[in-house]
Amino acid sequence: MKPSTAKAVARAETALSSLNQSLHEMMENDERVVLLGEDILDPYGGAFKVTKGLSDRFPERVFTTPISESAIVGMAGGITLLAIMLLFLDPLVAIPLHGVVQLVSNSSRTVAQWNHVRWGVVWFYALPLLPMGWLGLLLAEQIPPDAGRALIGLFVLVA
Repeated sequence: MKPSTAKAVARAETALSSLNQSLHEMMENDERVVLLGEDILDPYGGAFKVTKGLSDRFPERVFTTPISESAIVGMAGGITLLAIMLLFLDPLVAIPLHGVVQLVSNSSRTVAQWNHVRWGVVWFYALPLLPMGWLGLLLAEQIPPDAGRALIGLFVLVA
């Protein structure tokens, strides 16, 4: 056994702490190692605490991703809301209103997760938001309301 492996085995009380120690050693010894996973930032360190301490020690190389279950349920709820809104509203009213609901929802999460926001990514998408929204509105005005409902209904079925 390699000396570093023997040291890790001797210190490990459980498989999880052994994994945590190994990740610490790998990231310490190799600057190319990057860690990407669901909800792995400190203070929690993931569901099983395998990544505990890594984001504090190597903040530039440990990245969290959204928990997918939340994204799946959120997308399903948004699609359902859009379909229901079209029962009562014209597509030219429903689509911008749905966009505002999404904006408020994402903004509230941004406030709650302020320290983890990657501002370079935000500005990359935020800058073209208004001109592209305006262009989308101009295009949507050209579509008859019944055709708009049918297209959105098709989207709901496919998504």
